[in-house]
Amino acid sequence: MSRDCDRVKNITEQMGVKATVLHAKGLPVLAKRYAKRAGLIIGAVLGAAAVFISSRMIWEIRVEGNENVTDEEVIRIMKGLGISEGSIKNTENLEYIYNSFLLKEKRISWIAVNFDGTIAHIEVKEAETVPEKLDRDKAVNIVAKCDGVIRKITVLDGQKEAEVGETVSKGDLLISSFTNTRKNSVLMHAARGSVWATTERCYEITVPKQVSVKKFSGNEKTSRTLNILGLSLPLDFGKCGFETYDTVYETVRPTVFNICSLPFTVSTETHMEYDPQTENITLEQAYEIAENELNRRIFSELEEAEIIQREESVSETEDTFVFVFELSCVENIAEEKEFEFIDP
Repeated sequence: MSRDCDRVKNITEQMGVKATVLHAKGLPVLAKRYAKRAGLIIGAVLGAAAVFISSRMIWEIRVEGNENVTDEEVIRIMKGLGISEGSIKNTENLEYIYNSFLLKEKRISWIAVNFDGTIAHIEVKEAETVPEKLDRDKAVNIVAKCDGVIRKITVLDGQKEAEVGETVSKGDLLISSFTNTRKNSVLMHAARGSVWATTERCYEITVPKQVSVKKFSGNEKTSRTLNILGLSLPLDFGKCGFETYDTVYETVRPTVFNICSLPFTVSTETHMEYDPQTENITLEQAYEIAENELNRRIFSELEEAEIIQREESVSETEDTFVFVFELSCVENIAEEKEFEFIDP
């Protein structure tokens, strides 16, 4: 178009007529107009290339379906197989990646990777725990794990060696692995069964009359770190400066209009200054502490037991409160105990 305009202008000038160009358009005109703005054109080209390359990369990894295996463990193994933040999407060797992952992590029975834009969704299924096969020829007796009065005995394998209503002590034989047959012979199988008994449990819990408390001053110091492509770049410099403080951690991945996730995260550490002090507690506060500790022990040691009676008492010394909890329970006192034959 520009060449045609020049040609018309030359002809009109030869004819003695002055010509004025009112409007010109076309690629040559645009090229001439933006010749002095080459940086803008180069920037646009590079920006388009960057967007194209970015769309083919992984900027975020999300792990789904895991409970016992942590996200970090899955991401670490996948990184060694070529799938990580900042890597190019690999859709050709996924089958090889799946098989290699399953060989490395036995706790996972199935894995799949799906790409959603720049996000890689790693879906896993954990392997079910296979119960250990019982060795029927194992030399195992069932003995009492604590003192008690037997209320019910269920024998699955072996021979009963105690009766309902009998008082037994810790270590007494309850079910033997040796069984008498009708032909006056003896067979040995690993003893199996349950023995429910009434037991007495006593827990003594000591609570100090003074406890340490944190008096927060309200002073805070925040530091941020930019995490991108496996690199951690500090955005704030300088030390915390507090002698005693608590720290709250938070990691955020910025998004655009809550739709598109940006290819980096920002970690924030907030340090909160406090002054450690000691404080006297009341009997009611001490009882609450002792109650929480008792519940923790019951959950740990008597999870399957039924508590039928509870008695408690409290005493104190100069520095502590002493709580005594006496529990009457119904629990399974059967405990497997392996033994060895000794040659005479």
